[in-house]
Amino acid sequence: MGRAPLHTVAEQVHTSVMHQLGSSLHMISRYVKKTRSAIRSYLNNPLYYGKKKSTGRPREVTSRDERNIIRVVSNSPKSLNDIRAELNLSVCKQTVHNAITRGGTIVRHNVTRNHMKRRSQLVHHETLCLLSNSVEWSSAHDEIINK
Repeated sequence: MGRAPLHTVAEQVHTSVMHQLGSSLHMISRYVKKTRSAIRSYLNNPLYYGKKKSTGRPREVTSRDERNIIRVVSNSPKSLNDIRAELNLSVCKQTVHNAITRGGTIVRHNVTRNHMKRRSQLVHHETLCLLSNSVEWSSAHDEIINK
């Protein structure tokens, strides 16, 4: 079951005036046609009536800090501690990681041993290809010079 609609401005004015004149909650509720608990909740704090309270723990980093984290992280291989040090943030590295994850634009994958092995094989293969090409190039270069 949903919540009842909030008091209109006219109902709030009637409630305030009747309360100042000394009317009881029962009398105000009959006149305004709202429950006594609704009248009581309005009279307890009329300035903040109908406004939501912020719930939960506040974030350690501001939205500006999160934008800066995303800006620094994008297209760079920096570690979480490097990012934290560069932006001079006094939060743990997990908080920086959470900010990156919340951003959603940057995805970092964990590098497993298998990945590292394949990378080293690829680098080794590319190095051999470069060396063999340079040997062929240097021998061809020497033949041209010697002619």
